[in-house]
Amino acid sequence: MAEPASDAGRGLPPGKRKVDIGLAVFAAFFGGGLGYVYLGRITWAFWWLAILFGVITLFALSPFTSLPAFVYLFLLSLLTITIGVIFHCGRLAAKHPIVDRKPYNKAWVYISWLLIFWCLGSFFPDLRAKWLGFDLYSIPSMSMAPTLEQGDLVTADARRYDEQTLQYGDIVVFENPQVPGLIFVKRVVGLPGDVIEIKTDVLYRNGEAIDEPYALFTSPGNVRTSQYPPESVRDGYFFVLGDNRHRSQDSRFLGPIPLENLRGRIENRWFAWSEGPRWERFPHQFTQPE
Repeated sequence: MAEPASDAGRGLPPGKRKVDIGLAVFAAFFGGGLGYVYLGRITWAFWWLAILFGVITLFALSPFTSLPAFVYLFLLSLLTITIGVIFHCGRLAAKHPIVDRKPYNKAWVYISWLLIFWCLGSFFPDLRAKWLGFDLYSIPSMSMAPTLEQGDLVTADARRYDEQTLQYGDIVVFENPQVPGLIFVKRVVGLPGDVIEIKTDVLYRNGEAIDEPYALFTSPGNVRTSQYPPESVRDGYFFVLGDNRHRSQDSRFLGPIPLENLRGRIENRWFAWSEGPRWERFPHQFTQPE
């Protein structure tokens, strides 16, 4: 997409430049409105960005973000906008092959524009959770099987606990207190003031055995997974366990989790992939406890 220093010998009037359909489509494919910038229509590029982030904001503010069908509608909207922009840029280049040369029609501007857009995209996950109130996660392990399995794609409500408190059975995302930045997904089984104990794979809360139909025991336990001495959950902390009890690193190893490490509650599973789509696992909206 580099621009020639001069159009002398190309038969173009002064101040004009020739655009290529392939380059216009290629630039539009990379996103960020780059196709419009290449075509000399930077105002359209900003409109594209406004529409894109407007759709994302409307999705976040909607009361239906916990519904898998709404996630599909959101993704379909983004895909439609992207395809529409690619098609539109190609059509503009075909209808108007000769356009005005703009000061920003330079290779370094195109590269800078794209880098800024990609940088914003890399920072967006944090902004999405803090500003828009939701986040998307891919489950990397089997520690929460069968409720969540490797390859599941889920949505988390990042604002839920601003006004509501934790409940038993909530499936939550939190930052590992021992490894900053590492995000875990587990189930809440203990709240401040509770005494948690595990005896031969049975969870006891305040001396009462808890029925856990979601728990999975896939292999012989050991002293670290099948037994846990009584521990009181102090204020400002909560206790979590993975549903796949013998294959989960949770509060039995990490201890109670600080409330400040909480990142949100899992609301739905909207896709699942493991060597191909696993249609039987989606869509699914979680009710607590699961």
